Amino acid sequence: MVAQPSATILLVEDDPVALDALAQLLLAAGYQVASACNGWEALRMVRQSPPPSLIILDLLLPGLDGWSFCEALRSDIRTQNIPVIVCSGAPLKVQLSISVAVTVEAFHPKPINPDSLLASIRELCK
Repeated sequence: MVAQPSATILLVEDDPVALDALAQLLLAAGYQVASACNGWEALRMVRQSPPPSLIILDLLLPGLDGWSFCEALRSDIRTQNIPVIVCSGAPLKVQLSISVAVTVEAFHPKPINPDSLLASIRELCK
């Protein structure tokens, strides 16, 4: 199933290899892709018009980390409803704290299962 052309996904990932692999996966699935390598850059991008349809977020980022990024995203009326999928290789203890610390629509541990990630994206980009 190919995404609608208007579905733009913002990838927030500081690892260039992981960023490239995710971007290639999403482009092959028909999504438009934007990317940011840290939380500050991502926050600037989501506040632009039009905002992305969905955000795929790593938690362990330089500068503004994923938790702080989500707090800023959810506290701004212009961006609070953008769906977020966290993709992180953080330890299990850290992963379990995600649901307490931030509101996200889905979590996918690294290494990412491409089929599972694309299923979550399709569901959230309906």
